[in-house]
Amino acid sequence: MAVLFEKFTDSTHYQVRTAGSSIRLYTNGVFHTQYNPTRRHTGSVWDLLLVPTLLNTMSIRRTLLLGVGGGGIIHMLRSINPTMEFIGVEIDPVHVNIAQQFFDLDKPEIKLFANDAREFVEHYRGPSFDLIIDDLFGSKEQIVSRAFTCDQHWFNQLNNCLSSTGTLICNFADLAEFKVSPFKTVKGHNPGFKSGFTTRLPTLANLIAALCRDSFGQPLLEENTNAYFGKRQASKISIRSIPRR
Repeated sequence: MAVLFEKFTDSTHYQVRTAGSSIRLYTNGVFHTQYNPTRRHTGSVWDLLLVPTLLNTMSIRRTLLLGVGGGGIIHMLRSINPTMEFIGVEIDPVHVNIAQQFFDLDKPEIKLFANDAREFVEHYRGPSFDLIIDDLFGSKEQIVSRAFTCDQHWFNQLNNCLSSTGTLICNFADLAEFKVSPFKTVKGHNPGFKSGFTTRLPTLANLIAALCRDSFGQPLLEENTNAYFGKRQASKISIRSIPRR
């Protein structure tokens, strides 16, 4: 393991390290991002974020990533669809610089902004997105939690930025957070969505939820997950349909 970059501020310690072929970002000792150009899977939360996109990855043209870190998920998505364009919003400007310099995200099709995600979404008036990923987490004393609650107001703001065929993905710290969120049903307070899924790994508390404008079945998602990750790795990922109520 080698340290490629290290920076100290008044309250934050940043490190970019190598681990074999992987590059990893740590902030105050918290593991934020991993990218390995030689492997399709990470065995962690980034795999779960990717899974729902396997239903329609090639039709995704524009993606909004809220909470970039080092941007490992961007590489995973572009490995399937190299034409995908990204807007990434990250509150920490040091993370933005690290993503561009060490995680190879300084590209014209990837626009990264050092901004608060709530402010960005509230004031955004540009073209809609085919995929929106809410991966907004922070840490205090090495305890990682969502930056803020995914309530109905936040959900509505994200929904307003989503295209008519888009997919909305959110990372929840655990099952309890998901159960009190607007993602818990396909219908209810969520007009315009026809299907939804959750993904989990037994080694993580996190739960990833996705709502889709189009109607997709769980068997198709499982088939595509097997094809992408291989049956052995895919068998570790739990996929469940979100109920229609």
